[in-house]
Parts: sequence; C-alpha cells; structure tokens
Amino acid sequence: MIRISSAGIQGLATFVARTPEVAAEAAKLAVGDAAEWGRNLSKREMASAVNLPADALAGRRFRISQRPTTQNPEAVISADNNPLGLSRFVVSQKDRGSAHPEVRILVGGATKSFSDPDTKGSYSFLIPTPGGADGVGLALRTKEPLRNSQAARKIGRDLYLLYGPSVNQMFGQLMPTIVPRVEAKLQTEFARQYERLIRG
Repeated sequence: MIRISSAGIQGLATFVARTPEVAAEAAKLAVGDAAEWGRNLSKREMASAVNLPADALAGRRFRISQRPTTQNPEAVISADNNPLGLSRFVVSQKDRGSAHPEVRILVGGATKSFSDPDTKGSYSFLIPTPGGADGVGLALRTKEPLRNSQAARKIGRDLYLLYGPSVNQMFGQLMPTIVPRVEAKLQTEFARQYERLIRG
C-alpha cells in the first residue's frame, strides 16, 4: 500500500497562507494525479518484471482504494493480498488435464515443473478451477505433506492446489523504487496545478 498525502507537499503551508482555497484545490488535484501516475507506473514495472496474465492487475486486485477530497487530500494505492493461482503463470499447454505444466514467474526467467516423473514422487496437472469459476488450477499430487505452506492449499488426499505470489507481494518489492518517484511527482503536480489555478 502507498499512501499519498498533501502533507508531503513541500512548502504547502506557505501557499495556504497566501491563497488558501487555490492551494487546497491544487493539493487535492496533485494528490489525485500522483496516485493515478503511481498506479500506472507500478503496473508497468510489475508487468516488465513478472510474467503476469492480462487480468492479474484488473479491478480490485490493484486499485486506488481512496481518492482525495478537499477535506481529506489523501489517496491510497492498494494491492490484493490473495495469492494468484500458480496456473496463471503456466507457459506450456494450458488445457484441463494437461500433465507436468511448466511455470514461469519472472519475465525471462527459467521455467519450472512441479512434477517428479522419474521417481513418481509427485505429479502436477491442471484441473478445473475449484468452486466452479472459469479457468484452470495447478494441482500437485504428492506423498510429501505440504504443511504450513502459504503456496499450497490441500483439496484432497495427497492433493494440493498451488499458488504464486499475491499482487501485494509483488507491489511490496517495488515500493522502495516507486515511492520516491511518486513523491517527486506529487511536488511537480502541485506546482503545475497551483500555477494553472492561480492564472484562472
């Protein structure tokens, strides 16, 4: 989560003392502009680093959950904590029943299969998404228990549904580089909006 507030605008108090209404409106608009810019930047950065499916950042998965008002000039960029199904990262044949599917999470990274066909110790395959939703899930049948694993959910005897990272995990990895750029954008946008409004 990234919180963007007018409190981060340098010298805002001076502008408010001179022209309170104009400064307040410029601050609200600047916060909103910086939030939109930050969300779009984050989407591009995630898509360039992670082999994301097209809908992974759609809707409530990655959004501006709070927009600024004059009374509360603050915006929040939020990301979903629910892990994405690992089937979303499958790069091999993606039909239901396909065995030993290969997964690639990082763009340009190596592919991985969770099957161990040589020893028959584990066997991965694609199944209809549990719960009746469209699509497929990546299942793993293994004799090795996957206890306390956040990347797997038991759905049957020796059978697990596998998960990848959440959008929030990916977003968190980017924050150290995204936040300073959003803060700089906030300053630029306030100066631009203030100049525009003061001119009428």
